Amino acid sequence: MYVFGGYNGRDDKHFNDVYRFNEAKATWSLLNVHGRGPRPRRRQCCIMIRDKLYLFGGTSPIRNDVRCNTDDPLWPERNLVDHSDLYVLDMNPTLKSLSMICVVNSAALRGEIGKLPKSLR
Repeated sequence: MYVFGGYNGRDDKHFNDVYRFNEAKATWSLLNVHGRGPRPRRRQCCIMIRDKLYLFGGTSPIRNDVRCNTDDPLWPERNLVDHSDLYVLDMNPTLKSLSMICVVNSAALRGEIGKLPKSLR
């Protein structure tokens, strides 16, 4: 079982962590995810199909909102943006995907991605 994101109402904080549950040990572990992930969010839908975790939608707080109204008890709910984006977490990446992660994360190659063949970008 996998869990993505969530919301801590006490601290008014959204998350974008990914946890995996190990049934045999009855333990949770935080996954080290690479690449650009989704904004912290809650109320999203996730489904695992084969080796891929698909994440769709959810809500996040509006960034840099100047319309803050601390007198409104429903303000935290009104200050949310709905997402209609899709992210895919590949649990069994191909050699091509792993190579691209190394290229993207390499400081020496930063800015050179545009020179790669289109099939690798």
